[in-house]
Amino acid sequence: MVSQLKYPLCVSATFLLLLLCMANAFVPEGKALLRWKSTLLNSASLSSWKHSNLTCSSWGGVTCDHAGHVTELYLGGYNLSGTLDALCSAAFPHLTLIYLYDNNLFGAIPTNISLLLNLTSLVLRNNNLVGAIPYQLSRLPKIATLDLGNNHLTNPDVTKLAFMSSLQLLYLGGNKLNGTFPPFILNHTFAMLKYLDLSGNAYSGSIPENLQAMLPNLETLDLSSNMFSGSMPRSFSRLVNLSGLNLGNNNFTGGIPKELGDPSNLMLMDLSRNIFTGSINEAFCQLGILRSLDLSNNRFSGVLPGCLWNLSLMYMDLSSNAFVGELPTLTNLSSALKSVHLAKNNFTGCFPFSLKTLRSLVSLDLGENKFSGIIPPWIGASFPLLRILRLRSNMFHGSIPWELSQLSHLQLLDLAENDLTGSTPVSLSNFTYIDMSKNFTYIDMIDQGYQLGDCTFICNGSHSLDDQMDIVWKGKDYTFKRSSMLMTGIDLSSNSLSGEIPAELLNLGAIRFLNLSRNNLSGAIPSNIGNLKDVESLDLSWNKLSGHIPSSISHLMFLNTVNLSSNLLSGEIPTGSQLQTLNDPSIYINNLGLCGPPLSIECTNNSSISTPVDGAKEHHQDMWLCYSVIAGVVFGFWYGLEHCLSARSGGTNTLTMVKYVKFNGSGANGTACNPFSCSILYAHYFIVAAYKHATHPSATFSEGAPFQNSLSVYYLLCAAMHGQFDQHFYNRSVKKSVANCKISREGEALLRWNDTLLNSISLSSWSRFKPTCYWDRVTCDEGARYVTHLDLSYSSLHGTLDAFSFSAFRHLAVLDLSSNNIFGAIPTNISLLLDLTILVLSYNNLVGAIPDQLSRLPKIATLELTNNHLTNPDVTKFSHLSRLQSLLLGGNKLNCTFPQFILNRSWVRLQLLDLSGNGFSGLIQRICFSVS
Repeated sequence: MVSQLKYPLCVSATFLLLLLCMANAFVPEGKALLRWKSTLLNSASLSSWKHSNLTCSSWGGVTCDHAGHVTELYLGGYNLSGTLDALCSAAFPHLTLIYLYDNNLFGAIPTNISLLLNLTSLVLRNNNLVGAIPYQLSRLPKIATLDLGNNHLTNPDVTKLAFMSSLQLLYLGGNKLNGTFPPFILNHTFAMLKYLDLSGNAYSGSIPENLQAMLPNLETLDLSSNMFSGSMPRSFSRLVNLSGLNLGNNNFTGGIPKELGDPSNLMLMDLSRNIFTGSINEAFCQLGILRSLDLSNNRFSGVLPGCLWNLSLMYMDLSSNAFVGELPTLTNLSSALKSVHLAKNNFTGCFPFSLKTLRSLVSLDLGENKFSGIIPPWIGASFPLLRILRLRSNMFHGSIPWELSQLSHLQLLDLAENDLTGSTPVSLSNFTYIDMSKNFTYIDMIDQGYQLGDCTFICNGSHSLDDQMDIVWKGKDYTFKRSSMLMTGIDLSSNSLSGEIPAELLNLGAIRFLNLSRNNLSGAIPSNIGNLKDVESLDLSWNKLSGHIPSSISHLMFLNTVNLSSNLLSGEIPTGSQLQTLNDPSIYINNLGLCGPPLSIECTNNSSISTPVDGAKEHHQDMWLCYSVIAGVVFGFWYGLEHCLSARSGGTNTLTMVKYVKFNGSGANGTACNPFSCSILYAHYFIVAAYKHATHPSATFSEGAPFQNSLSVYYLLCAAMHGQFDQHFYNRSVKKSVANCKISREGEALLRWNDTLLNSISLSSWSRFKPTCYWDRVTCDEGARYVTHLDLSYSSLHGTLDAFSFSAFRHLAVLDLSSNNIFGAIPTNISLLLDLTILVLSYNNLVGAIPDQLSRLPKIATLELTNNHLTNPDVTKFSHLSRLQSLLLGGNKLNCTFPQFILNRSWVRLQLLDLSGNGFSGLIQRICFSVS
């Protein structure tokens, strides 16, 4: 009997043991995690968290110790949406790591987080957390890494903050912290702290001199993008372990202390965008292992010390200062410099021969200086890796050396605004223009090898060694950062080049812009211009080009900026494909023989051959109008002066043609007006008559008709001088004239939106007493009927888009509101802008989900929403943007896997895609099949 029960008892015991193990898996840590999951608005990525799976072996992002206790939560980039309220509890006594970065967590950081007594690392960056940083965080006895960057957190209660003796890395950048340098750091000695990031806040005041006493072992200090002021502390030299220093984008003044050269470990120094003055002293020569130096956008002056070239620099940016003189001789023949930016200074002399030995150069920018002489032929052989060469706005002369074609990697050549002569070298067509997206990243160029503390500046995103470049792109100055290494193009504008455009040059199918404007180029536009298949911006204006516009130009599917004006072109303007969207007549003006849309000149039967006669007729008509107006002013003024004086002396009144005018004065004494005003009236009359004759030579006009508006102005002037006016005349004429000057519907909409802005000083020209098309930053069509362009970038605007009446702008093609302080959500009714092709809202404070209504814009080609706080759109409602060419979404709060709305369709026109600085995760293997 006992033997019969033996096996069933064993099976029962095993079953009970399994039940006991499963129970331990959910009590208390598993149950607590499921409880937190149930509070999340989006937890699809936690599908493995369920009762049927064991917590430690099957739950994604969960790590346990040998005893089965949850010790680590790796949930970065899981697209979680919700609060932390149900997570922080006493149920996790063994938890050491919490990684919840790159999610959409909101609300406050719970105060009971102090119950996690074994926590060593807490990483909550790139979320939407709000409220004060809880002082209870300082009660975590073992905390070593605290990363709260890029949220909306405010100052903690410093009176209750305890000393975190074990803290090694503290990231608080990108929040809403303010005040002076954080007192809780200055009140204690953080002997173990190696990395401190306070960037992107609103701290002000000076940096304390005793910083080295509080942070003796600091390796990396990032205080960029605040409002710190004062001079740079000399005590920085006593931070002996300092390897990375970023003070960029503040208000520091004074010179760089010579003691700064003492720390021998400094590898990265960024002092850009401050108000530093003085010269660079010899102390820099002691920074023997410095790899990156950025002093751009300051007020440094003087000559450069020769020792600067002897450092181990790979990246040097001295642009936008006031340096003078010639560049010093380079004695370090093994220099590793890869990127040199000296633009916007006052350097002189010939092209620096000292650069000849920099064989590792990838980017060279000498633009906007006073260099002169010829462009040396040795450039071609000396810079085998060069990708960007920018020499614009100097005084170089002579011809463009054919040896530039030896730069086999060159992708961007800018020689504009010099005094170059001769023909455009055919050899420029030899550039290979490597596909950067497949073969090169700038991180590869900079060398990922050097570490700054426990991680690199490159990896953690607090500082970037990525190149930046000022490029004239689509007629405007843009500063390209990482994307400068994706730009391909040639700019030879504003020189004295002559001859024909080489047909071979138009075989460079990979370039994105070509600018040959403002030269002396002649001949026809080569018929193979359609081979520029990737070009987006084409400018051939202000030359002497003649003949037809080749029909192949309509094959340029990505073209969205073109200028062929001020040439000698003739014939009918080609139509079709992308050209249909380029309906601005200014593209073709000042060509005497062109006809057809978008010009208002109709083509005749022989227009396909040439139609210079109509253009010449229009030109002579314009000249006749000009001369007639001048004659009208002179003759009308003196004629009016004579007759008004005659009227004052009792002579014949020549104003009898105006039948309804009545002056309430003494008549013979002439109190109604004065001779000068009267003569102005006559001048205006003759101008109107001249205009009528010039534009409609066979037309007639009724008695007094062209005189009416002049008389309205004249009468108001007189009434103001004498305090008398005829009410009947005012109601009948003047009031009517004022009514006819009402601003457009679009102007009213802009004024209503302007009234809602908290700061709109830059829009002071927007007034009801001025036609809308004459307002600053507003561009209208040829007939001044509709607003087509609104460029309000860098206007210091502060407010929302809620009151922007999009329905009023049926013809708006370009809307640029970048680099302002626009906040709130993007309105959903933006889809009413049916003609919009370019929308730029970058560098603002926009929040909320990217509205799916943007995908309803039928003509949108460029969509730039970078550097805001935008979250994922509703992909189920996102339509296909078939014309989209540039999509820039970097620097937002997007997350989850590679965007589904991209993978679900083929984007044959999309050329530029920027998803950087978000929380995307997972594989991207399908992108090659979805994006052409």
